[in-house]
Amino acid sequence: MKKKLFMICFMVALSFSLVACNDKNETNPNETENKATENEEKGNGNGSSDEETADQTDKENENTETDQDKNTDETTQKEEFTPVEVSAGGWNVTIEDVIREKSLKNASVVLGYTDATTNEVEQNAPEGYEYYLVKMSISKGDSTETIKWANMVLTDAEGNVYNRTEDTFLSDLGMTRMPGTDLNFGSSNGWVAYEVKEGATGLTLKYEFQDETLEHKFE
Repeated sequence: MKKKLFMICFMVALSFSLVACNDKNETNPNETENKATENEEKGNGNGSSDEETADQTDKENENTETDQDKNTDETTQKEEFTPVEVSAGGWNVTIEDVIREKSLKNASVVLGYTDATTNEVEQNAPEGYEYYLVKMSISKGDSTETIKWANMVLTDAEGNVYNRTEDTFLSDLGMTRMPGTDLNFGSSNGWVAYEVKEGATGLTLKYEFQDETLEHKFE
């Protein structure tokens, strides 16, 4: 009898022990839900931070692009010109550069001769015309002829002939001006200005020597 009673007590105690263990192992649904909510909020917080960082980066990129556009607008962009050499009549001519503009403002700044604070000269072409500036290096070979600027002309596709204009303003722009006197020896270098019709095409530099013609077509 005592043994049976002891076994009954033992079984009851074991049952209570198992129930207590199960209670400890079960997870509180409310606690699980709260933890999931906290993790989700943390995740959303990180997402907001990433979005703010991305927006800030986009704004910085936009500001950089705006600054670059502004710099492009403030400084005239000039296409690179490939020098050309032509010879005739015992003279050698190297065409080093050209500029075609209706208005020449701070041309020396664009060409890198000086800075905007030292040169504010503006030169405008007559109505219906534009400037065509040619930078040349001219050297005499075995010629017996003299180069006269009245004969160094530009022509266009319509047959118009343009003579060198009064271009002393080139010096005011900080540019090296080709001497306006006849060339009969040595070498000379500088810019020469022509006034051509707006939109003129087929511009060609020509000089008629006694036996041959120096000629170069720009377009």
